[in-house]
Amino acid sequence: APSTMSGKEPKKKPKAAKQGPLEPGEDPRMDELELKEIQISRATIKKECLEEEYLVRKQMRIDAHREEQEMRERRDQLEVDYSAQKQERYDIISDFTRQNKSMTD
Repeated sequence: APSTMSGKEPKKKPKAAKQGPLEPGEDPRMDELELKEIQISRATIKKECLEEEYLVRKQMRIDAHREEQEMRERRDQLEVDYSAQKQERYDIISDFTRQNKSMTD
């Protein structure tokens, strides 16, 4: 075999599928089976990654929904507080107006 300048032998090319008669016990579909196993392994890994991403997004959705509910409750409470303060101001102004009117009469 010819050597390269680095002293290493050149890489061998992968063997092509045998075209001639098969030896006893040799499986002609071995390369095809190995390919299918690799495809199944990749699909399994992809499925696991997608499941994990789904769970992360599902949790994000749950968190966002909970936060939205908390904000709605906070908004409702602020509206109640605002109405109460508005009524209190109205009552105070009404009292001052009555007192002022009674003093001027």
